[in-house]
Amino acid sequence: MQVSQHGYLPPPRLVTTAVSDLVDKTTQDPFVAGFRDVYLYPKGDLTQATPLTELRQRLPEADWKAIQEAPYQSADGLIRTSNYYMSPKALDLMAADRGWDQAADGHPIADVVVIGAGPGGLATSYHLAQKGVQVLTLEGGFAGQAFSDGGAQTVHSIRTDRQQSSLIRTGNAAEDQVTSCGLPAGLGQIVAHARHGRESFAQATGHEILGVVEGAPDDGTLPTGRAELFEHFVEVADHLATGPDNSMLIEKAPVTSLKRQDGQFCLETARGHKVYARKVVMATGLVTPGGANSKMMPVLQQLADQNPERYVLLREDYDRVAHNEELHQALTGAPRSLILSDRLLGTPEVQLALRQLPAGAHVAMVGSGESAVKGALEVLSQNPSLKVDFFTKAPLEAAQVQIPSENVHPVVLEKAIDDRDFGRASLERFKNFGTPITPRTMIQLLELQAAGRMQIFEMGAYFDEKSVTLTPQADGTTEISFANPKVRDTLRQRRNDWAAQGLKTDLPVSSNVRMIISATGYNREELRHTPLVEQMLEQGLMEICSDPQQGLVGQPLTEGLVSSRCPDLACNTSAALTTAADSAIPGMAVRGRRLAEFLASRLPSRPLPLQPAPAAEPGLNYASDFSQQDFREIAKYRGLSPQWVASADLRNPEQQNLRTFPDPDRFLRELANCEGDGLSVAEQITLNSARSLIQRLGDATL
Repeated sequence: MQVSQHGYLPPPRLVTTAVSDLVDKTTQDPFVAGFRDVYLYPKGDLTQATPLTELRQRLPEADWKAIQEAPYQSADGLIRTSNYYMSPKALDLMAADRGWDQAADGHPIADVVVIGAGPGGLATSYHLAQKGVQVLTLEGGFAGQAFSDGGAQTVHSIRTDRQQSSLIRTGNAAEDQVTSCGLPAGLGQIVAHARHGRESFAQATGHEILGVVEGAPDDGTLPTGRAELFEHFVEVADHLATGPDNSMLIEKAPVTSLKRQDGQFCLETARGHKVYARKVVMATGLVTPGGANSKMMPVLQQLADQNPERYVLLREDYDRVAHNEELHQALTGAPRSLILSDRLLGTPEVQLALRQLPAGAHVAMVGSGESAVKGALEVLSQNPSLKVDFFTKAPLEAAQVQIPSENVHPVVLEKAIDDRDFGRASLERFKNFGTPITPRTMIQLLELQAAGRMQIFEMGAYFDEKSVTLTPQADGTTEISFANPKVRDTLRQRRNDWAAQGLKTDLPVSSNVRMIISATGYNREELRHTPLVEQMLEQGLMEICSDPQQGLVGQPLTEGLVSSRCPDLACNTSAALTTAADSAIPGMAVRGRRLAEFLASRLPSRPLPLQPAPAAEPGLNYASDFSQQDFREIAKYRGLSPQWVASADLRNPEQQNLRTFPDPDRFLRELANCEGDGLSVAEQITLNSARSLIQRLGDATL
């Protein structure tokens, strides 16, 4: 237990439980039995499965809605044990009881309102609360929802490692290890808890959750399991909702109105909450609670529109309700095929549809990058008897992280916020980085290709009416053929490249698929025109960036930490990038603390809440102990110490491989160290692709 000058600060409690431990397997209660038969039935016996589409027809609305929302409160066998909602009246009374200021109309005045409880919002709110700021966090869905089964079912290991994935970044290396809400402090307990959730789920259902990188519980360099990250996020949310008196968090309260008046903001939610704020932080992310910004390829939308009797199109969560009758027909034998967004792979309807497909049936996955590849692997995990035809625009490349590795070095994370030139350079490099996949994933993909369970089509062109022809068939399948001769030539050349490296596979001229899944991400253009952004634009509180030299085109422009138009408005979201790191958890965590420091310095001074004692050995202070020159040299050498680079013996293979692959996740480096000593064909192709990416990017010069 940590001791502070104010008393004792207990460690966070676990806020999820194994979903199979929560459900009574013998109960006859209609709600619990419905939940069990939708989520925990033996996956090999579909006669014991109850479609959620059926429960909608026979359960009260509140019950089936609660069952429908379970994937957004779950992650790989764990499910939340608490929700954080309070009524508008309860908010007014609680704020008054805690001594928050009140407006003339009786509603509370918060120092800061943070909109969104994803990684950016939770990190910002936590650090604000630690500084005594009165902070209210409003979330339209559930905290951490983007990393739930409903938001990211296909991802079982996060690309950043366990050390980097913590939302709590104090700026001090030793303190980061012991801060009670930080991921490193509770890592062993959380890893064991997540493993129990996965194992008990497998025991209850016969379905093993695959794709988790296993290893020692205290090894901080391993990729973070999604269930571990979900537990960590909800622990932070629980602290904000139930901990210090200067913090409140409300879920299921989407903000619908934001107005600037008399030097402060007035916010209202769809549930009737009204609150005033001296400062506002937008942390709404790329993913809306209902997935409304999910892209759907025009050629697939057109196919569904032109053949409504053959297809059910599911782009966002709302479609599961709007098309409930058609979806129920498809799940109970009607000759309808599903066209859907990959984000819905975590929903029980889609999982049941996958398990009902006959052995040997083909499913098409369309998209590039980690999400698409992980989606293809998830399809095969849900039903091992299926085959996947994977259509991607560009050749697959491997990288251990989702942004160039220099951007997640602690020193670079701290200093890049203040360096606009580096921010612009990092965004340009990020754009050229493309959408590489993790090396572990690429190896799996190539092994499945060799085994005949997957066909990879690296088309060299967008999946559209110019490159493919989609033809509905009488047997309920869809024929996908290649309309462009250049695409056929590209596919043939790629097969030849693989064959030269030892992977020989045939090239089908077309494929007949029973389901089509689109994994093409989210529409940034739609993000520009969300109602809140529109309101801020109308009031002149922010502007949309149109100069690629100022950041990614189409993102809200900020000056340093706050809006260039309004110093009381800030962003901490992957929808508004000023450096490449803003798209990753480490970047949002550091920006959250820096924002808290900045905003707190411009707000009334208040007593600090209960604090852990500083670490006995302060350790490295990332914000103070490095100069601007140090920062730029570390960035240049992709996160390596420039002194080490200067003295490295490049004739030594291990030192050369460390310089090439410096990421804390050692996987690629270990492949390179073992080269010539028995790498498999899939491993060698993956290693070659990773080197190709490094060569294509060139040195990380500024």
